[in-house]
Amino acid sequence: PLVNGWPYWERSFPENPNLRFLDVIKETIEWRNRHAPGKEIWITEFGYDSTTGTPDPNGPFNQWNGVSDKVQAQWLVRSYLEFSALDVARAYIYMSTDYDDPSFHGSSGIMRNNRPKKSFWAVNQFREILGDYRFKRTIRRSAGQVHVYEYIHGSEPDRKVWVAWSPTGQAHSTGTSPMTQIQLEVNARPARIVQMAFDENGGKEAAFRYADGLLEFELSESPSYIIFGE
Repeated sequence: PLVNGWPYWERSFPENPNLRFLDVIKETIEWRNRHAPGKEIWITEFGYDSTTGTPDPNGPFNQWNGVSDKVQAQWLVRSYLEFSALDVARAYIYMSTDYDDPSFHGSSGIMRNNRPKKSFWAVNQFREILGDYRFKRTIRRSAGQVHVYEYIHGSEPDRKVWVAWSPTGQAHSTGTSPMTQIQLEVNARPARIVQMAFDENGGKEAAFRYADGLLEFELSESPSYIIFGE
């Protein structure tokens, strides 16, 4: 997901309309459908660099741009959510651990020196909540405002999870990620809303209001899991 290549190596959020990131995947699926129907699409591989270091001003990566650990976690999970809405069989993160090297591909791990980053806990939560679920439909998709996807349990179709997030890169570009109040029409009260996890304690439950078929809660760039039918 590069928005600027050499010498900046700047990545951006997966929903960025200025990226070719998702377009390349969609074009690959279209080519497969025409020329190799039935073949699986695998994404090998994708990722975001996050480091505590700064590049050597005299080295080859002196203009390199990374992201924060929190932003890495947000963009990895949101990439998986976007992939799930496409005909993609597998997607691999590059990489498992890094050694805090501020360079291109040098800090893309979900662990740093074999210790979990925020992204480790966020991806683990994503797997734990949605591992038995599959993408069903888009509830809402407004560029730069809100994405909401529905997932259905593989063996218990009455169980569903909605995932909602703000598809922007404000936290990276401005340093702050504003919370936005959102309303969604739903036909049942959710059991709970769980915020993205950034540590071993898991995601916190979010406050929400539900009345007369309207669900109201605060939205951010970190995906929230709206869990129905537990």
